[in-house]
Formats: sequence, structure tokens, C-alpha cells
Amino acid sequence: MIAADSAHAAVRDADIVVTITTSRTPVVEGAWLAPGTHCNAMGQHAPETRELDGAAIARARVIVDAREQAFAEKGELLIPLAAGEIDAAHVAGELGEVVAGRVAGRRSEEEITVFCSGGTALEYVGLCALFVERAQAVGLGQMLDD
Repeated sequence: MIAADSAHAAVRDADIVVTITTSRTPVVEGAWLAPGTHCNAMGQHAPETRELDGAAIARARVIVDAREQAFAEKGELLIPLAAGEIDAAHVAGELGEVVAGRVAGRRSEEEITVFCSGGTALEYVGLCALFVERAQAVGLGQMLDD
């Protein structure tokens, strides 16, 4: 890992960008994203806040974990939607649809993609199951009776 002097310096040559901040304003601009970049926008979950600007969302193929949740709380979508930069159809699909093969994720090497995540119970349960499996494999933890 190499420290960068600015968000722009960190993003401009990155293949994958992950934002997990409490910033109320964008920390990543769409103009900084090179063709083929993938972004996980995972921080802010309020309608008036966002980590990616409207240009980043407009340039990208956007996948969400749940449409209903995303259109209720993700400023990444709600702010450019209100500004007319995108419409609701700009969200290409949900993560489950991509995993099931019903919706394509990346369609070309040059396509910019964004996973706009608000976190769902299903994701957390799956992650917990993975943690338990890995802990058991190396003999960590203990099982408790009900």
C-alpha cells in the first residue's frame, strides 16, 4: 500500500476504488476515473450525502444491493437523480441479480462500474457464515449452547 497526497492522486491510476467515509460531499470525481475502473461506494447512507459526484455515477454502470434501499438513502443516486444527471433506469441491477447471472456486471474492459452499497442483512449473514467457517477451519472460537 502506498499513501497518496490527495484523493485525486489515489484514484487516477487505481483499478479499484473503495470509499468508506463519513464525508458529506464527494471525495471522488467522475473525471478522475480511468476506463475500466470499479468503485465500491460504501460509506454514506443519507439522501443528502455522497462520496462520488454525479459525473462518476453518470459515467458508470451502477449496481446496488437493493433498489428500494438505494433509492431511499443513497445520495450517490438521489442527488444526481434530482439534478437530472441520471434517471432511475440508470441503476442496471441489484447484486443478487448479478450473482445469479440475470444482469451483467461489467460488459467491457473499458466500462466504469460502481457498486453503490447500503449493506443488507443477507450480505451480513453471508459474511458471518464465512467468518464462522474460517474460524472453525483454524480451530478458533467456541460453540455456545442455546
